[in-house]
Amino acid sequence: MNKNMHENNEPFQTLIEQASDTLNADVVLMNASFERGIDNRFIDGIRTNKQKQNLLLILVTPGGDADVAYRIARYAQDNYKKFFIFVSGYCKSAGTLCALGAHEIIMCDQGELGPLDVQFYKKDDLGELDSGLVLVEALQTLQQKAFDLFEHHLMEIKRKSGGQISFKLATEIATKMTVGLFEPIYRQIDPVMIGNIIRSMTIAKDYGTRLRLISQNFTEQALDMLVDLYPSHGFVIDRREAKMLFRNIRAPSEAEDNLAKVLGMNSRIPCVGDPILEFLSYRQPDQEAGHEKENSAKQTSGVQSRDEGEQGGANDNRSSRSAEPPKRALSEKGGKLVN
Repeated sequence: MNKNMHENNEPFQTLIEQASDTLNADVVLMNASFERGIDNRFIDGIRTNKQKQNLLLILVTPGGDADVAYRIARYAQDNYKKFFIFVSGYCKSAGTLCALGAHEIIMCDQGELGPLDVQFYKKDDLGELDSGLVLVEALQTLQQKAFDLFEHHLMEIKRKSGGQISFKLATEIATKMTVGLFEPIYRQIDPVMIGNIIRSMTIAKDYGTRLRLISQNFTEQALDMLVDLYPSHGFVIDRREAKMLFRNIRAPSEAEDNLAKVLGMNSRIPCVGDPILEFLSYRQPDQEAGHEKENSAKQTSGVQSRDEGEQGGANDNRSSRSAEPPKRALSEKGGKLVN
């Protein structure tokens, strides 16, 4: 247990149950990048552990593959009546795309979403990423500057020639001067990269449009803003900003906020190392059945025959040999979930 649990005097499992019972939702913690593999783990986990009508996904991620984020959001929509995403900390890029599938977003004071602009690797810079909007904006700026320069040359040629040079000739001269200045710049632009960036931005927008059909939590204008209008990939979209984009968004309840505190850094910043995917509210049916059998045995122990008692003992022995599920707890150092 960490300090927050002692200060709040609320057991970890109690907080999970409060959040689960209030929303009638399975509670899942995902702290991971959206990479191939985590989507299949999520799908398999839901198929195995699903017990409630709704899903509360506590999501912490730096982003990743848009295809993976879409698969997770789509599967949650298809298998639950309502899909809640709890943005308790850092949830950027593809994390925002996944949040588009939620019917409601719960957002802590520490929570932040980000734009959906595409990231690409800089040429000749190993591992360096930049936003696709940088190249798009650069092209738009070059286009405007080239036209302004052409217009300037044309008007100056006509003015300084005193009308001696025809409009056709002035146009040809202005064109050659403008092309001569801008051609070396345009030669550095890779048309294939431009095509890939535009295509990727279209994919993000199309995924968002499909998720909106179920979530109904944002408008097409809000989606356009997320894809096209923010100035940088790391731009912070806090709860106040998010309320301008999403219809159903709120601050966490006291139990939800305390649960995020108990989870510690696992609910705030992306983990380093192995991804975390925990089905926190999962209750073993075998354990519940075992408790019922134990209570029933106590009630009837006074009237059971010796043979019945022996038979019951044999059943108890068989129950005790069944495999127990791995126990989840919080380590005292850093609040990290351990099995």
